[in-house]
Amino acid sequence: MFQNFFQKGGNYPLFYFYRSFMKIPLHNRLPNIQIITSKQILHFFIVSFFVFCGNSFALSKKWEEFHSKNSVKMFFEPKSVEGKSIKKVIVIINFNKPQIASDGKKVKSIRMIQNYDCTTSRFRLRSAINYSNEMLKGAEVSRGNEVTPWRRVPKSTPYGKLMNKICN
Repeated sequence: MFQNFFQKGGNYPLFYFYRSFMKIPLHNRLPNIQIITSKQILHFFIVSFFVFCGNSFALSKKWEEFHSKNSVKMFFEPKSVEGKSIKKVIVIINFNKPQIASDGKKVKSIRMIQNYDCTTSRFRLRSAINYSNEMLKGAEVSRGNEVTPWRRVPKSTPYGKLMNKICN
């Protein structure tokens, strides 16, 4: 039955065909399959690591978390802190679940510029921008530039934690 298939000028036993087949390089035996080398696998994992984890490295270098609860995380940008007795700082509030703004739009993060008076323990909001996705990504939902009046900073609040970090 296999004689005609393996026959090339004579009768060859089945093991002879197997041995000669194995001498052919793998890429010639399996032309439709691409051989993946260990170098390519390593390259894939390195690229994947930086693509998927690189964003968190950038986040950790730029923003420092100062408060975290079940539904909200708060960050500030250490490089943005300016001033001596009255400090200016950029703050992010990041929500796990969307919050509904006064105009009915969904907000997942807020970027605020705040002032902290380190001598009298007060703070105020200078501006705020609401975003549709976490970490200031997505569309800008709304913004406000009205400076709020100074308010006392209660010590056990997230703003009290931030004040201790930037004033000390």
